[in-house]
Amino acid sequence: MAGTTVEENGSVPAAVERALRSVGVPPAPARLRELRGMPKQRMFELLVPDAIRARAAYEEFVRAVVEAVRSGTVTAKPGALSVFGRLRAHGIKIALITGFPREIRDLVLEELGWSGFADLVLSPEDVGRGRPYPDLVWAAAARLEATGVRSILVAGDTRNDLLAAYRAGVPAAIGVLGGAHDEDELRRVPHAAIISGITDLPNAIALD
Repeated sequence: MAGTTVEENGSVPAAVERALRSVGVPPAPARLRELRGMPKQRMFELLVPDAIRARAAYEEFVRAVVEAVRSGTVTAKPGALSVFGRLRAHGIKIALITGFPREIRDLVLEELGWSGFADLVLSPEDVGRGRPYPDLVWAAAARLEATGVRSILVAGDTRNDLLAAYRAGVPAAIGVLGGAHDEDELRRVPHAAIISGITDLPNAIALD
């Protein structure tokens, strides 16, 4: 979601830095970039050296992102809804997958007016493990009754999105620029294509 179909306008990195500083851990920008796309609770477990402070940092992060969403900082990517409409017109089911917990995910969808729009929305807590593990992709495929991995398309703005697709056996993994990772970073992991933004997706998959 964030970075691919949703514009977080810098609120996520700011929330991570605020959370880390709240427990006395200096932000490490390179490490933070590497972890983008992962489940947020797991991210703080990797960034903070002890479990109690990691949990406290995660809770502060959730508070910061909730504040940003409610303030209107988080918006839809221009053209995202139009892309959803074109996909639906061709009978393509839509699953929105995120590394955010349900609390943030559902708030974002509510604020954007997207509640009930997608066929499925999933967070790591819905399946047990998040990206870069393949579980979210497999769960979406099962719940939407995909006929196989070749009938699935994964589009995302982070290396962990593409790694999850690769590990799930999905050949059609498309990197989307304009989010967390740049073109050089996305090209370091297996992918079928790199596009400049979500509005290029219909052309990338040859929709009429």
